[in-house]
Amino acid sequence: MSNIIKLRDFVKSSRNSSDVLDECFVLYKNGNIKVKNTVKNILSDLNPKEEIVIRMYHGLDYTKQLNEEKIGIRLGVVKSQVERLYHTGISKLKSSSRIKILVDILEEIKHD
Repeated sequence: MSNIIKLRDFVKSSRNSSDVLDECFVLYKNGNIKVKNTVKNILSDLNPKEEIVIRMYHGLDYTKQLNEEKIGIRLGVVKSQVERLYHTGISKLKSSSRIKILVDILEEIKHD
């Protein structure tokens, strides 16, 4: 039994953090309540500007995705600031503790 658990942990940990985020964002936009609640909770830990930039860029709670230029216009900042906010926020989302939460919710959904 312990070998199965170790293999499962290995498979979970071998997922690319970008792929995990992308999968969660797609499920979020498709209305998966568990993923949506989890992602909202994780995003709320970010700096408010980082959170809004990521939401706009990925179209979370918006009718469409916006590019850096359009986000900058809406927020009243230059494109380079939007890029910095985006990359800083995504780096924080890719932290091991946050990715583990997202991987766990994806695994839970697969077993539902």
